Amino acid sequence: MIKHTRALALKHPYLLVNSTRRFNSSIPKPNSTPLPPPPHPQQQHQKSQQEQSQLQSRLSSTIQKSEVDVTRLVKNYDPSSILLSQFYPNEFYRLLFLTIKAFNIELTKLSMTNLMTSGKSEKIIDLKFEFWFDQISRCFKYDNIIKSNNNKTPEKKLMNFGEPISTLINYCLNNNIYIDESLLTQMIHSHKHFFHNERSKNFRNIESMCTFGEGTFSQMIYSYQAMLLSPIDDSNNFTKDLLQSSNPKTAELRNLINDIGAHIGQSTSIAYFLKTLKYYAVYNNQVMLPMDVLAKNNISQEDILRLFNNNLDKNEKINEIRENLKNSVFEIATVANDHIITSRTKFEKVKTLVKEISENDTDNNLQNNFRKLSKGIPDAIYLPYMNTIPTTLFLEKLEKNDFDLLNKKMDAKEWKLPFRSYWNYNFRKL
Repeated sequence: MIKHTRALALKHPYLLVNSTRRFNSSIPKPNSTPLPPPPHPQQQHQKSQQEQSQLQSRLSSTIQKSEVDVTRLVKNYDPSSILLSQFYPNEFYRLLFLTIKAFNIELTKLSMTNLMTSGKSEKIIDLKFEFWFDQISRCFKYDNIIKSNNNKTPEKKLMNFGEPISTLINYCLNNNIYIDESLLTQMIHSHKHFFHNERSKNFRNIESMCTFGEGTFSQMIYSYQAMLLSPIDDSNNFTKDLLQSSNPKTAELRNLINDIGAHIGQSTSIAYFLKTLKYYAVYNNQVMLPMDVLAKNNISQEDILRLFNNNLDKNEKINEIRENLKNSVFEIATVANDHIITSRTKFEKVKTLVKEISENDTDNNLQNNFRKLSKGIPDAIYLPYMNTIPTTLFLEKLEKNDFDLLNKKMDAKEWKLPFRSYWNYNFRKL
């Protein structure tokens, strides 16, 4: 029977499988269940739409949560920036403005870390700096990928970021907002250099404080200037045409715009270390004032730490130490004020050059658009300079209180900021 069956199997192979099953029960039965019909194209389209809708929903949720986290961080550490962000005309501009502020706050937390009180090592802090280098690199790397490959959607790319600041930077890049990677990277380098040098050895002189400001706060201003030239609306066309004009004075105008950002960054840096002197002395056991100024005014870091922590004995010369500190603060604050005065002088030159270049335009495009400007200076040039307003108000308060950082009035909230910001914006003042 088997031989006969195998003979037939030469012509009908399937017969051999069926006939030998009784002798070899381990051979599985062929699947007799019919295959399901292929999905209808309309069903595939609906499924694709559902997946896209789910991705869009997750993206929206991620962006909203990141925006809340960034806003909360800035509100806690730099509340004046929340108000200044409202002057930016576009939601992406406001979002990136706060994101870069939050980025600098996170870097400051690392660079100002006290290894003794925090229990952390330099290696751990360096790893965190490397984390930020990697995050910024990934933002721009994946942005280039998405632009060169239309099959990869921004939603899928954004899901790779688990950090709010990186997520929002990447989100702004996907929406055609100009961001200069080198400026953000320079901020990381500056904070890392500060951590390994000035944090432990202190500033040698006021110039080193200014250098730190130019590597951090000035880079932020340059980032805002680039951001405001993004091709998302027509409001900045005048500024683009102005900066690309063939007029010989255009190069001078561009240099002045950058110089003003540098001066504002340096003054902001000095004001920051004066404003936070008490905090870091009490909680971090640090005094971030130039060594040459302290030596000139006959006061040591130990004197300042004991003064802020109320560790001076009654028989010690408390008034003398306090007076020496006031003299040191006065000398340092004077340099910050000089930078603000210089920035104002150069800003007036910018106003003059903008008018001259516009009126001498041969194509009349700049001339016609300049007449439409109600304030003589476009937002794309002026808005980044509004960062000097909180610094100016702090220096004014410091002068009013005789440069005494121990005066309780120095801890009061700045109520003048809303009015001063509105006034300066409308009259284009620094």
